[in-house]
Amino acid sequence: MKRICRRYVFNSKEQYQDKIREFKDSEFEGYTPNSHFFVSRGHEVLEPQETDENGEITKEAVLSDKYLADVAWIQKELEFEDNVYKCPYGWATYRVVPSNPTYALRGLEESYDNN
Repeated sequence: MKRICRRYVFNSKEQYQDKIREFKDSEFEGYTPNSHFFVSRGHEVLEPQETDENGEITKEAVLSDKYLADVAWIQKELEFEDNVYKCPYGWATYRVVPSNPTYALRGLEESYDNN
C-alpha cells in the first residue's frame, strides 16, 4: 500500500492532538478509520544540547515553541487534483517540507512528498 508522507508544524501539541481528533471524528468519505500513521516529532531542536568530555551538560538544547508531526497518508485515500495529492481538509495550512528527505516508521521508509 503506497503512502504519501508529509510533515506538519502546529502552534502546540494540543493543536496537533485536536487536529487528529477532528480528523478521526469526522466522516471523511473514502477514508479508512485509523489507517494513517500519525507520528509526534515534538518540538524542533533549534540548537542542540552540548556536553563536556564527562558527559555533563554544558548547554541546554534550545527548542522551538512549534510542534512537529509527520503523517503517512494512504495514497489511494487522498484526493488527486492537478497532478498533486491534496491534504485532507484543514491540514494543508500546517504542511511544511522537511530538510530530512526520508521518513521511516514501523518498517515503512518513504520519501517525503514535496508536491
